[in-house]
Amino acid sequence: MLNSSPVPYGYQFRPSRQEIFIRFLFPIVNGECLPSSPLIQVDIYGENKEPWNIFDKNSKTPYWVFTKLKKKSKLRIDRTAGSGCWLARNTKEVYDDGGKLLGYHKYFTFSCKNDDWMNQDNGHWIMHEYSLKREDSNDYVICEIRNKNAADLDPDSKLDTKKRRILSSEKNHEEMNLPSKPNDEETGLISIFSESDHKDLSSDVTFET
Repeated sequence: MLNSSPVPYGYQFRPSRQEIFIRFLFPIVNGECLPSSPLIQVDIYGENKEPWNIFDKNSKTPYWVFTKLKKKSKLRIDRTAGSGCWLARNTKEVYDDGGKLLGYHKYFTFSCKNDDWMNQDNGHWIMHEYSLKREDSNDYVICEIRNKNAADLDPDSKLDTKKRRILSSEKNHEEMNLPSKPNDEETGLISIFSESDHKDLSSDVTFET
């Protein structure tokens, strides 16, 4: 039985691939009760199931989902989600410490049939899916889903490199009690050294191509 709860501040849910299978997926499929976790149970396939319609596209924290796959047939899975679908990019086998196959780790990206949907700041969505190897239980999976572009929506990330350098310089001056500009005496010294050294220094400068 899945008992989800909000993730407390400062807590990061980062299980290993083995732990995802052994501590979470196997117990859930077998109907065992789990302690509180950030796992949520939700359908991610079907009409109006674009990831931004299910999850907060501005969240930089990934969503951990327990869901059931939607099948077209016994061997074919329907990964259509609203106006788009989840496209498989990579598949890896996951083994326990004894070399026993636990299941599969698959990587997906979300793609829309209509590019206009993807150009409306809906983000770049990725998904890591963990599925069991057993034929009778591979309908149930655990997925880690997130918007890779969410970090770009953070106001702090919009500061360019130049602004960061300026802010850092001002902070250093304040902490060291240094004047932000040289005084008249320092200006004179700088001018003297600049005039005497400029020619020699410029002749020693080389540029690599």
